[in-house]
Amino acid sequence: MKKLSIIAVLCFLVAACSKGNGDVVAEVNGKKIYSSDVMNIVNYEKQKYDPAVASTPESMNRLTKAATEVLVQEALLLGEVNRSNIAVTEEDLNSELQANFGTSDRNKIKDMLKGINIDADFWLRTQKNKLAIRKLIEQEVVKNIPV
Repeated sequence: MKKLSIIAVLCFLVAACSKGNGDVVAEVNGKKIYSSDVMNIVNYEKQKYDPAVASTPESMNRLTKAATEVLVQEALLLGEVNRSNIAVTEEDLNSELQANFGTSDRNKIKDMLKGINIDADFWLRTQKNKLAIRKLIEQEVVKNIPV
């Protein structure tokens, strides 16, 4: 269980569903992970660092490896989400969007994300996956912790 919690926390940071384009870089339980999904995470993470540091080949390799690992871990967790029949409703997603952006209007959110060079469809899938993983953690971990 502790391992599941650690993996879930990692996935919480930058979760994403593989529905992208490009080369398949990995496959987990039949779910393909695409290079475009890896690069979406790398581009998001690069924004957190000084551009001079983030653009070095060493940094790019490290970010690419970390992003791939996160996507593999997430694919494993999403497999468990599916086996557990956990669903994310539109209401769940709207609440999450409202909390993050102050609105659930998809067009406004897409415009904001476009302004910071983040693929909006990718980001919305990510949010939905994060919610599903959060529900899994609540169901399988949190509720089983004695208080």
